[in-house]
Amino acid sequence: MGMYGGGTSVSYKQPKDPYGDALKKYQLEQLQKADLAAAEEKKIKAEQEAAKKQAATLGFDPFKETLKKQLSSGLLSYQEAQAELQDYASKYDIGPQPGALQGLTDYYLKDIQPGQQKSQIETAYEELLGKGPTEEQLAKAQKGFQSGYYKSVGDLKETLKLSDEYQEKFNKSYLDNYYETMFGKAKKDEAGVKKYNFKLQESFLPKYVGDLAAQTGVEVPKFQTEFTGTAGEIEANLDAIKETKKFVYSAGLTNLQGEIDKETQKLKNEGAKEVAKLQQEGGLYTALVGAFNFS
Repeated sequence: MGMYGGGTSVSYKQPKDPYGDALKKYQLEQLQKADLAAAEEKKIKAEQEAAKKQAATLGFDPFKETLKKQLSSGLLSYQEAQAELQDYASKYDIGPQPGALQGLTDYYLKDIQPGQQKSQIETAYEELLGKGPTEEQLAKAQKGFQSGYYKSVGDLKETLKLSDEYQEKFNKSYLDNYYETMFGKAKKDEAGVKKYNFKLQESFLPKYVGDLAAQTGVEVPKFQTEFTGTAGEIEANLDAIKETKKFVYSAGLTNLQGEIDKETQKLKNEGAKEVAKLQQEGGLYTALVGAFNFS
């Protein structure tokens, strides 16, 4: 067959690459190894997560007890303890744990809150009134917290500032302070009127020796030695005592002056008699001497 014969074609077969199959095989093996490693890693991670979740589940109750102790000692507030418990459950994906949250709430309301409120109430009374509450005041304040009337201890303090006891202690007028200085602590009667105890020291009163009523026509009243009255009643009593003292002293001085005047007049009268007597006796001596004539 000639070189230029018609209808005949020549084809060349591509030589086989001795490295191609080995490369493909290597790449396939690497992919298979990567898949196996990824699967193994995923399995290990899943096992770790499961173990971590199991450990977290087992540690949940001890963690809750720790929160209760911190709540009891005041290291955490109820809101903080509640948030800590919720964060723990969320972080370790162990579910919302509604029973645990309710248990924490019940524990706080029963075992922690009453003691905290009692301490807050007592402290508020000490700060504002200088003394602790009575049993009745404590019970009333606790009832206010339980009913929701007091949202915080600040609400209680505002109520105490409006009380009569606080007003009496810090908002007294000058006159109130003056009366308490003079007559002691006031007490209110059923009508709310302030009254003071007054005790009369009779030893301070003058005593008239003699019949004062007969000599002056005035009878001195007998004052009550002790009574309870308003500031006005006590002051009226004191004014009457002052006027009586002045009257008694004045009557005594007047009586003394009268006695002095009588004694003076008596001395004057006796002196005049003596002078008249001497004059009379002198006249007799003169006449007697004149009867003798010595010339």
